[in-house]
Amino acid sequence: MWKILQKVREWWAPQPVRVSGPRRVKHYAAQTGFQYQYRLHVSTPGDYEFHIWTTGQPPRPLRITVPLTGLAARDRYALAKLHLFRSLDEQAPADLPASLEVTDSTALDDLQAMM
Repeated sequence: MWKILQKVREWWAPQPVRVSGPRRVKHYAAQTGFQYQYRLHVSTPGDYEFHIWTTGQPPRPLRITVPLTGLAARDRYALAKLHLFRSLDEQAPADLPASLEVTDSTALDDLQAMM
């Protein structure tokens, strides 16, 4: 009887299947002259962890938090990537911080004004 009830529950409310797989590795040529590879490792709305590396270096995490709740998820991700690129452009690989927090959306406003 228990197995029948369990099967009915599985059929009635199936659990979503999460597809896990490797994320795409992207490349970025920073203004400092370094060639970076990065990929999004973990993401939740407003919290993104990128793994960043240069040739011959092991990947290191960079967590970017965007606690601006008034923005859509895609705008939060856009702000996270803008700040990722800004930090890669301004700092050498050894000087990159472990985490960043985005407190305003002016970079997004500037980007939208250019389009």
